[in-house]
Amino acid sequence: MRHRALIVSIALILGALGPSLGPGAAPSLAQAPEEKRGIEKNKSPATGYSEAQKWFRRAAKQGHKNAQYMLGLIFYNGRGVEKSYPTARTWFERAAKQDHSGAQYMLGIIHYDGKGVPKNHGRAGKWFGKAARKGDKDAQYMLGLIHYERAKGAKSPKN
Repeated sequence: MRHRALIVSIALILGALGPSLGPGAAPSLAQAPEEKRGIEKNKSPATGYSEAQKWFRRAAKQGHKNAQYMLGLIFYNGRGVEKSYPTARTWFERAAKQDHSGAQYMLGIIHYDGKGVPKNHGRAGKWFGKAARKGDKDAQYMLGLIHYERAKGAKSPKN
């Protein structure tokens, strides 16, 4: 019983002294993972996107389909770079050739909306169909929309 009281007393004293050791004494658990990864706080989003692009590009050049897809999104949305639909399309095509359904969906969007290419719902349908068969619900919706527009008699660019 005495040992238990001694242990509890020591724990209480150390617990009370912990905050007085100062903020630099030991990194909190929340800070440790970021420090291990070399992530600096208070960096601008542009710097973060630039750093992300650098690493995605390295992986993409080695054929990593998710990195290729992410580069496509970066250029499509202009995150840390100037928007470039042709560059986005190039990266999406590389990922789509490796059966990346997200990239296939984005190629459908590019052709459906005419982002950097002439509007072409036939090509859009081809890409939406590939992604839809993999279970992409947004691609399934867009494929349904294309068929609905055709059935309704709406003029679709280059069906």
